[in-house]
Amino acid sequence: MPTPTETWRPVTRDDASGLTQLQIDFGITDEMLGYARDDYEQPHMEYDAESDTFLLIYNVPSDKPDTDGYLSEPMAFLVTDDRLITVGSHDVNNTNAAIAKTVARFGSESVYSLLWQCLLAITDNFVTLVKQQDATRRQIATRLREHTTKKDLLKIAELALSADFLVRATIQNAAVLKQIHASTRVPGITGTQGEQLEDVIIEADQIAEMMNLSSHTLDHLTDSYNTVLNNNLNDIMRFMTVWSILLTVPTIVSGFFGMNVPLPFAHEPLGWIITIIIAAILWIALGLLLNRYIRKN
Repeated sequence: MPTPTETWRPVTRDDASGLTQLQIDFGITDEMLGYARDDYEQPHMEYDAESDTFLLIYNVPSDKPDTDGYLSEPMAFLVTDDRLITVGSHDVNNTNAAIAKTVARFGSESVYSLLWQCLLAITDNFVTLVKQQDATRRQIATRLREHTTKKDLLKIAELALSADFLVRATIQNAAVLKQIHASTRVPGITGTQGEQLEDVIIEADQIAEMMNLSSHTLDHLTDSYNTVLNNNLNDIMRFMTVWSILLTVPTIVSGFFGMNVPLPFAHEPLGWIITIIIAAILWIALGLLLNRYIRKN
């Protein structure tokens, strides 16, 4: 049995020589490596009886900046020859650090027990991610209550999108773990390790529920501010409509006095003042009528 330091071998997806060496050392098939190298592979499990290799594709938190809403990415876990092999990108340093700590602590246990412990550590990283998102949401909500800005509204929308992706990622993780638990294809998983897997499934379900609640909170917050913005827009459009109607009154009154028809006060020295007074009276009267109509409706 390998020592704890030999139990885990991390490889990056773009390390062609490292992946080739895995095939040489452990006889891992091209199909298995194809799954492991795919940046967009969905969580699932495979078992190759010929090489006695177990493959788990699992979503893990990503370290890359949140520029497009994706906060998780797939990582491949291969179990073969009493060793745990991980294949991931360069953006999973936190996950690799968590795995390294887990290997240092549980490296002397069976490889499947070690795998389950690693998945528990990854779940803790997801919990940290949820807490960070919740803290950011509270900060933005506080700023929005004081002053609504486009920047904060866009940030809320980005958080909601990220939460949706995390919900999907954690639900997929829980589903694939349940698939492993129900499968009889993997002979290396004993009764004790099956019980340990059940603990991982419970944690995976809990983090999926946490993600779901966080996503619902963000959705409600987004909907609330969308309603506020729509109401503000309606108020603005109502004001603009009333204002445009009122602005037509002086034009109508002055237009009459510009026509070649006899009108009262047309030749008076103060006729222009009388015109303004008439327009003002009509303007105020129409404004009061429109205001009463708007309040009534």
